[in-house]
Amino acid sequence: MGYTHYWHRPVDLDPAKFASAVDDATELLLDLPPLFGGDGFGESEFKPDGVCFNGDESRGEGHETFHIPLKFEGWDSHPERPMKFAFCKTARKPYDLAVMATLLVFKHHFGDGFTVSSDGDLEDWQPAIDLVDRVLGYGSEWAFDREGDRGLVETAKAS
Repeated sequence: MGYTHYWHRPVDLDPAKFASAVDDATELLLDLPPLFGGDGFGESEFKPDGVCFNGDESRGEGHETFHIPLKFEGWDSHPERPMKFAFCKTARKPYDLAVMATLLVFKHHFGDGFTVSSDGDLEDWQPAIDLVDRVLGYGSEWAFDREGDRGLVETAKAS
């Protein structure tokens, strides 16, 4: 199947929280490998209605498009459930760091309303956790826990 990150989210995300998440994800761009449009060419998108990017396809560094729209539109394996399923297969290409960091940002802003799991483990996620913590000050609140297949979970925060 390939190295993949998965998330569940509501159909509609709060626009104010979404805008804050997009702003935070944009803050990370200077510390990430270059990102390109969804097809691996052109410019990445970090806009109030969605985030969309890929790796550099001209260098063989692109894979699947990473896309989080404000309003979910698309295939869902469990339409009767309120949380909708999405995923991005990165094959561990350089833009994988941006995918993980962006998922951490959205998890921070939406908490339990945005669940994340992955084929990776804490060792795979640690660079993204460290980046988000260094740039935004909150990455260390999350750890990746495969036990019981819980995915990204909140850790005890220092007071």
